[in-house]
Amino acid sequence: MQNRGEHTNMAGELISEISSAKRTAWWNAKKFEFGVILCWWGAVALGALASALGVLAEAAPVKALLHVEPWMIGLMTAGATGLEVLRRKTSWRAKSNAYYGFDQKCMQLLMRIRFEMPKDLKAEHIAAISREFREADGTRGMRLKQINDGEDEPASSTTKKA
Repeated sequence: MQNRGEHTNMAGELISEISSAKRTAWWNAKKFEFGVILCWWGAVALGALASALGVLAEAAPVKALLHVEPWMIGLMTAGATGLEVLRRKTSWRAKSNAYYGFDQKCMQLLMRIRFEMPKDLKAEHIAAISREFREADGTRGMRLKQINDGEDEPASSTTKKA
């Protein structure tokens, strides 16, 4: 039979494991969120610049400073459109949400370990939290797989065989 000290060590190891997973989940959530924000504001900036230059390109003060060709405006609008398509097709927001959900679950488990464990700590208490952690990690993995599978283009169902 293990003593309280051994159970405390097991709890410490579990805290370390969950804390590490929480940091990684938080970082991944922020990374995907940054991609969403970058694409959004990049598309807005390029679209606004293209619109402004399209309207003002023939104005005398602008014409004196800049020589704006129509292809330049087209390139800016194509860039804005490309960023928006990238933002929508990559499911970065859904991936970010999956990681944020896992981050929150890790925080809940850490709070339980730190503040809700009974004084007579037993292996079963630690095992229950460890099991919840593994289940949450599995759920996150399944969610990300579903998101990734949804990003793949489905085979065309309109193609007819000869």
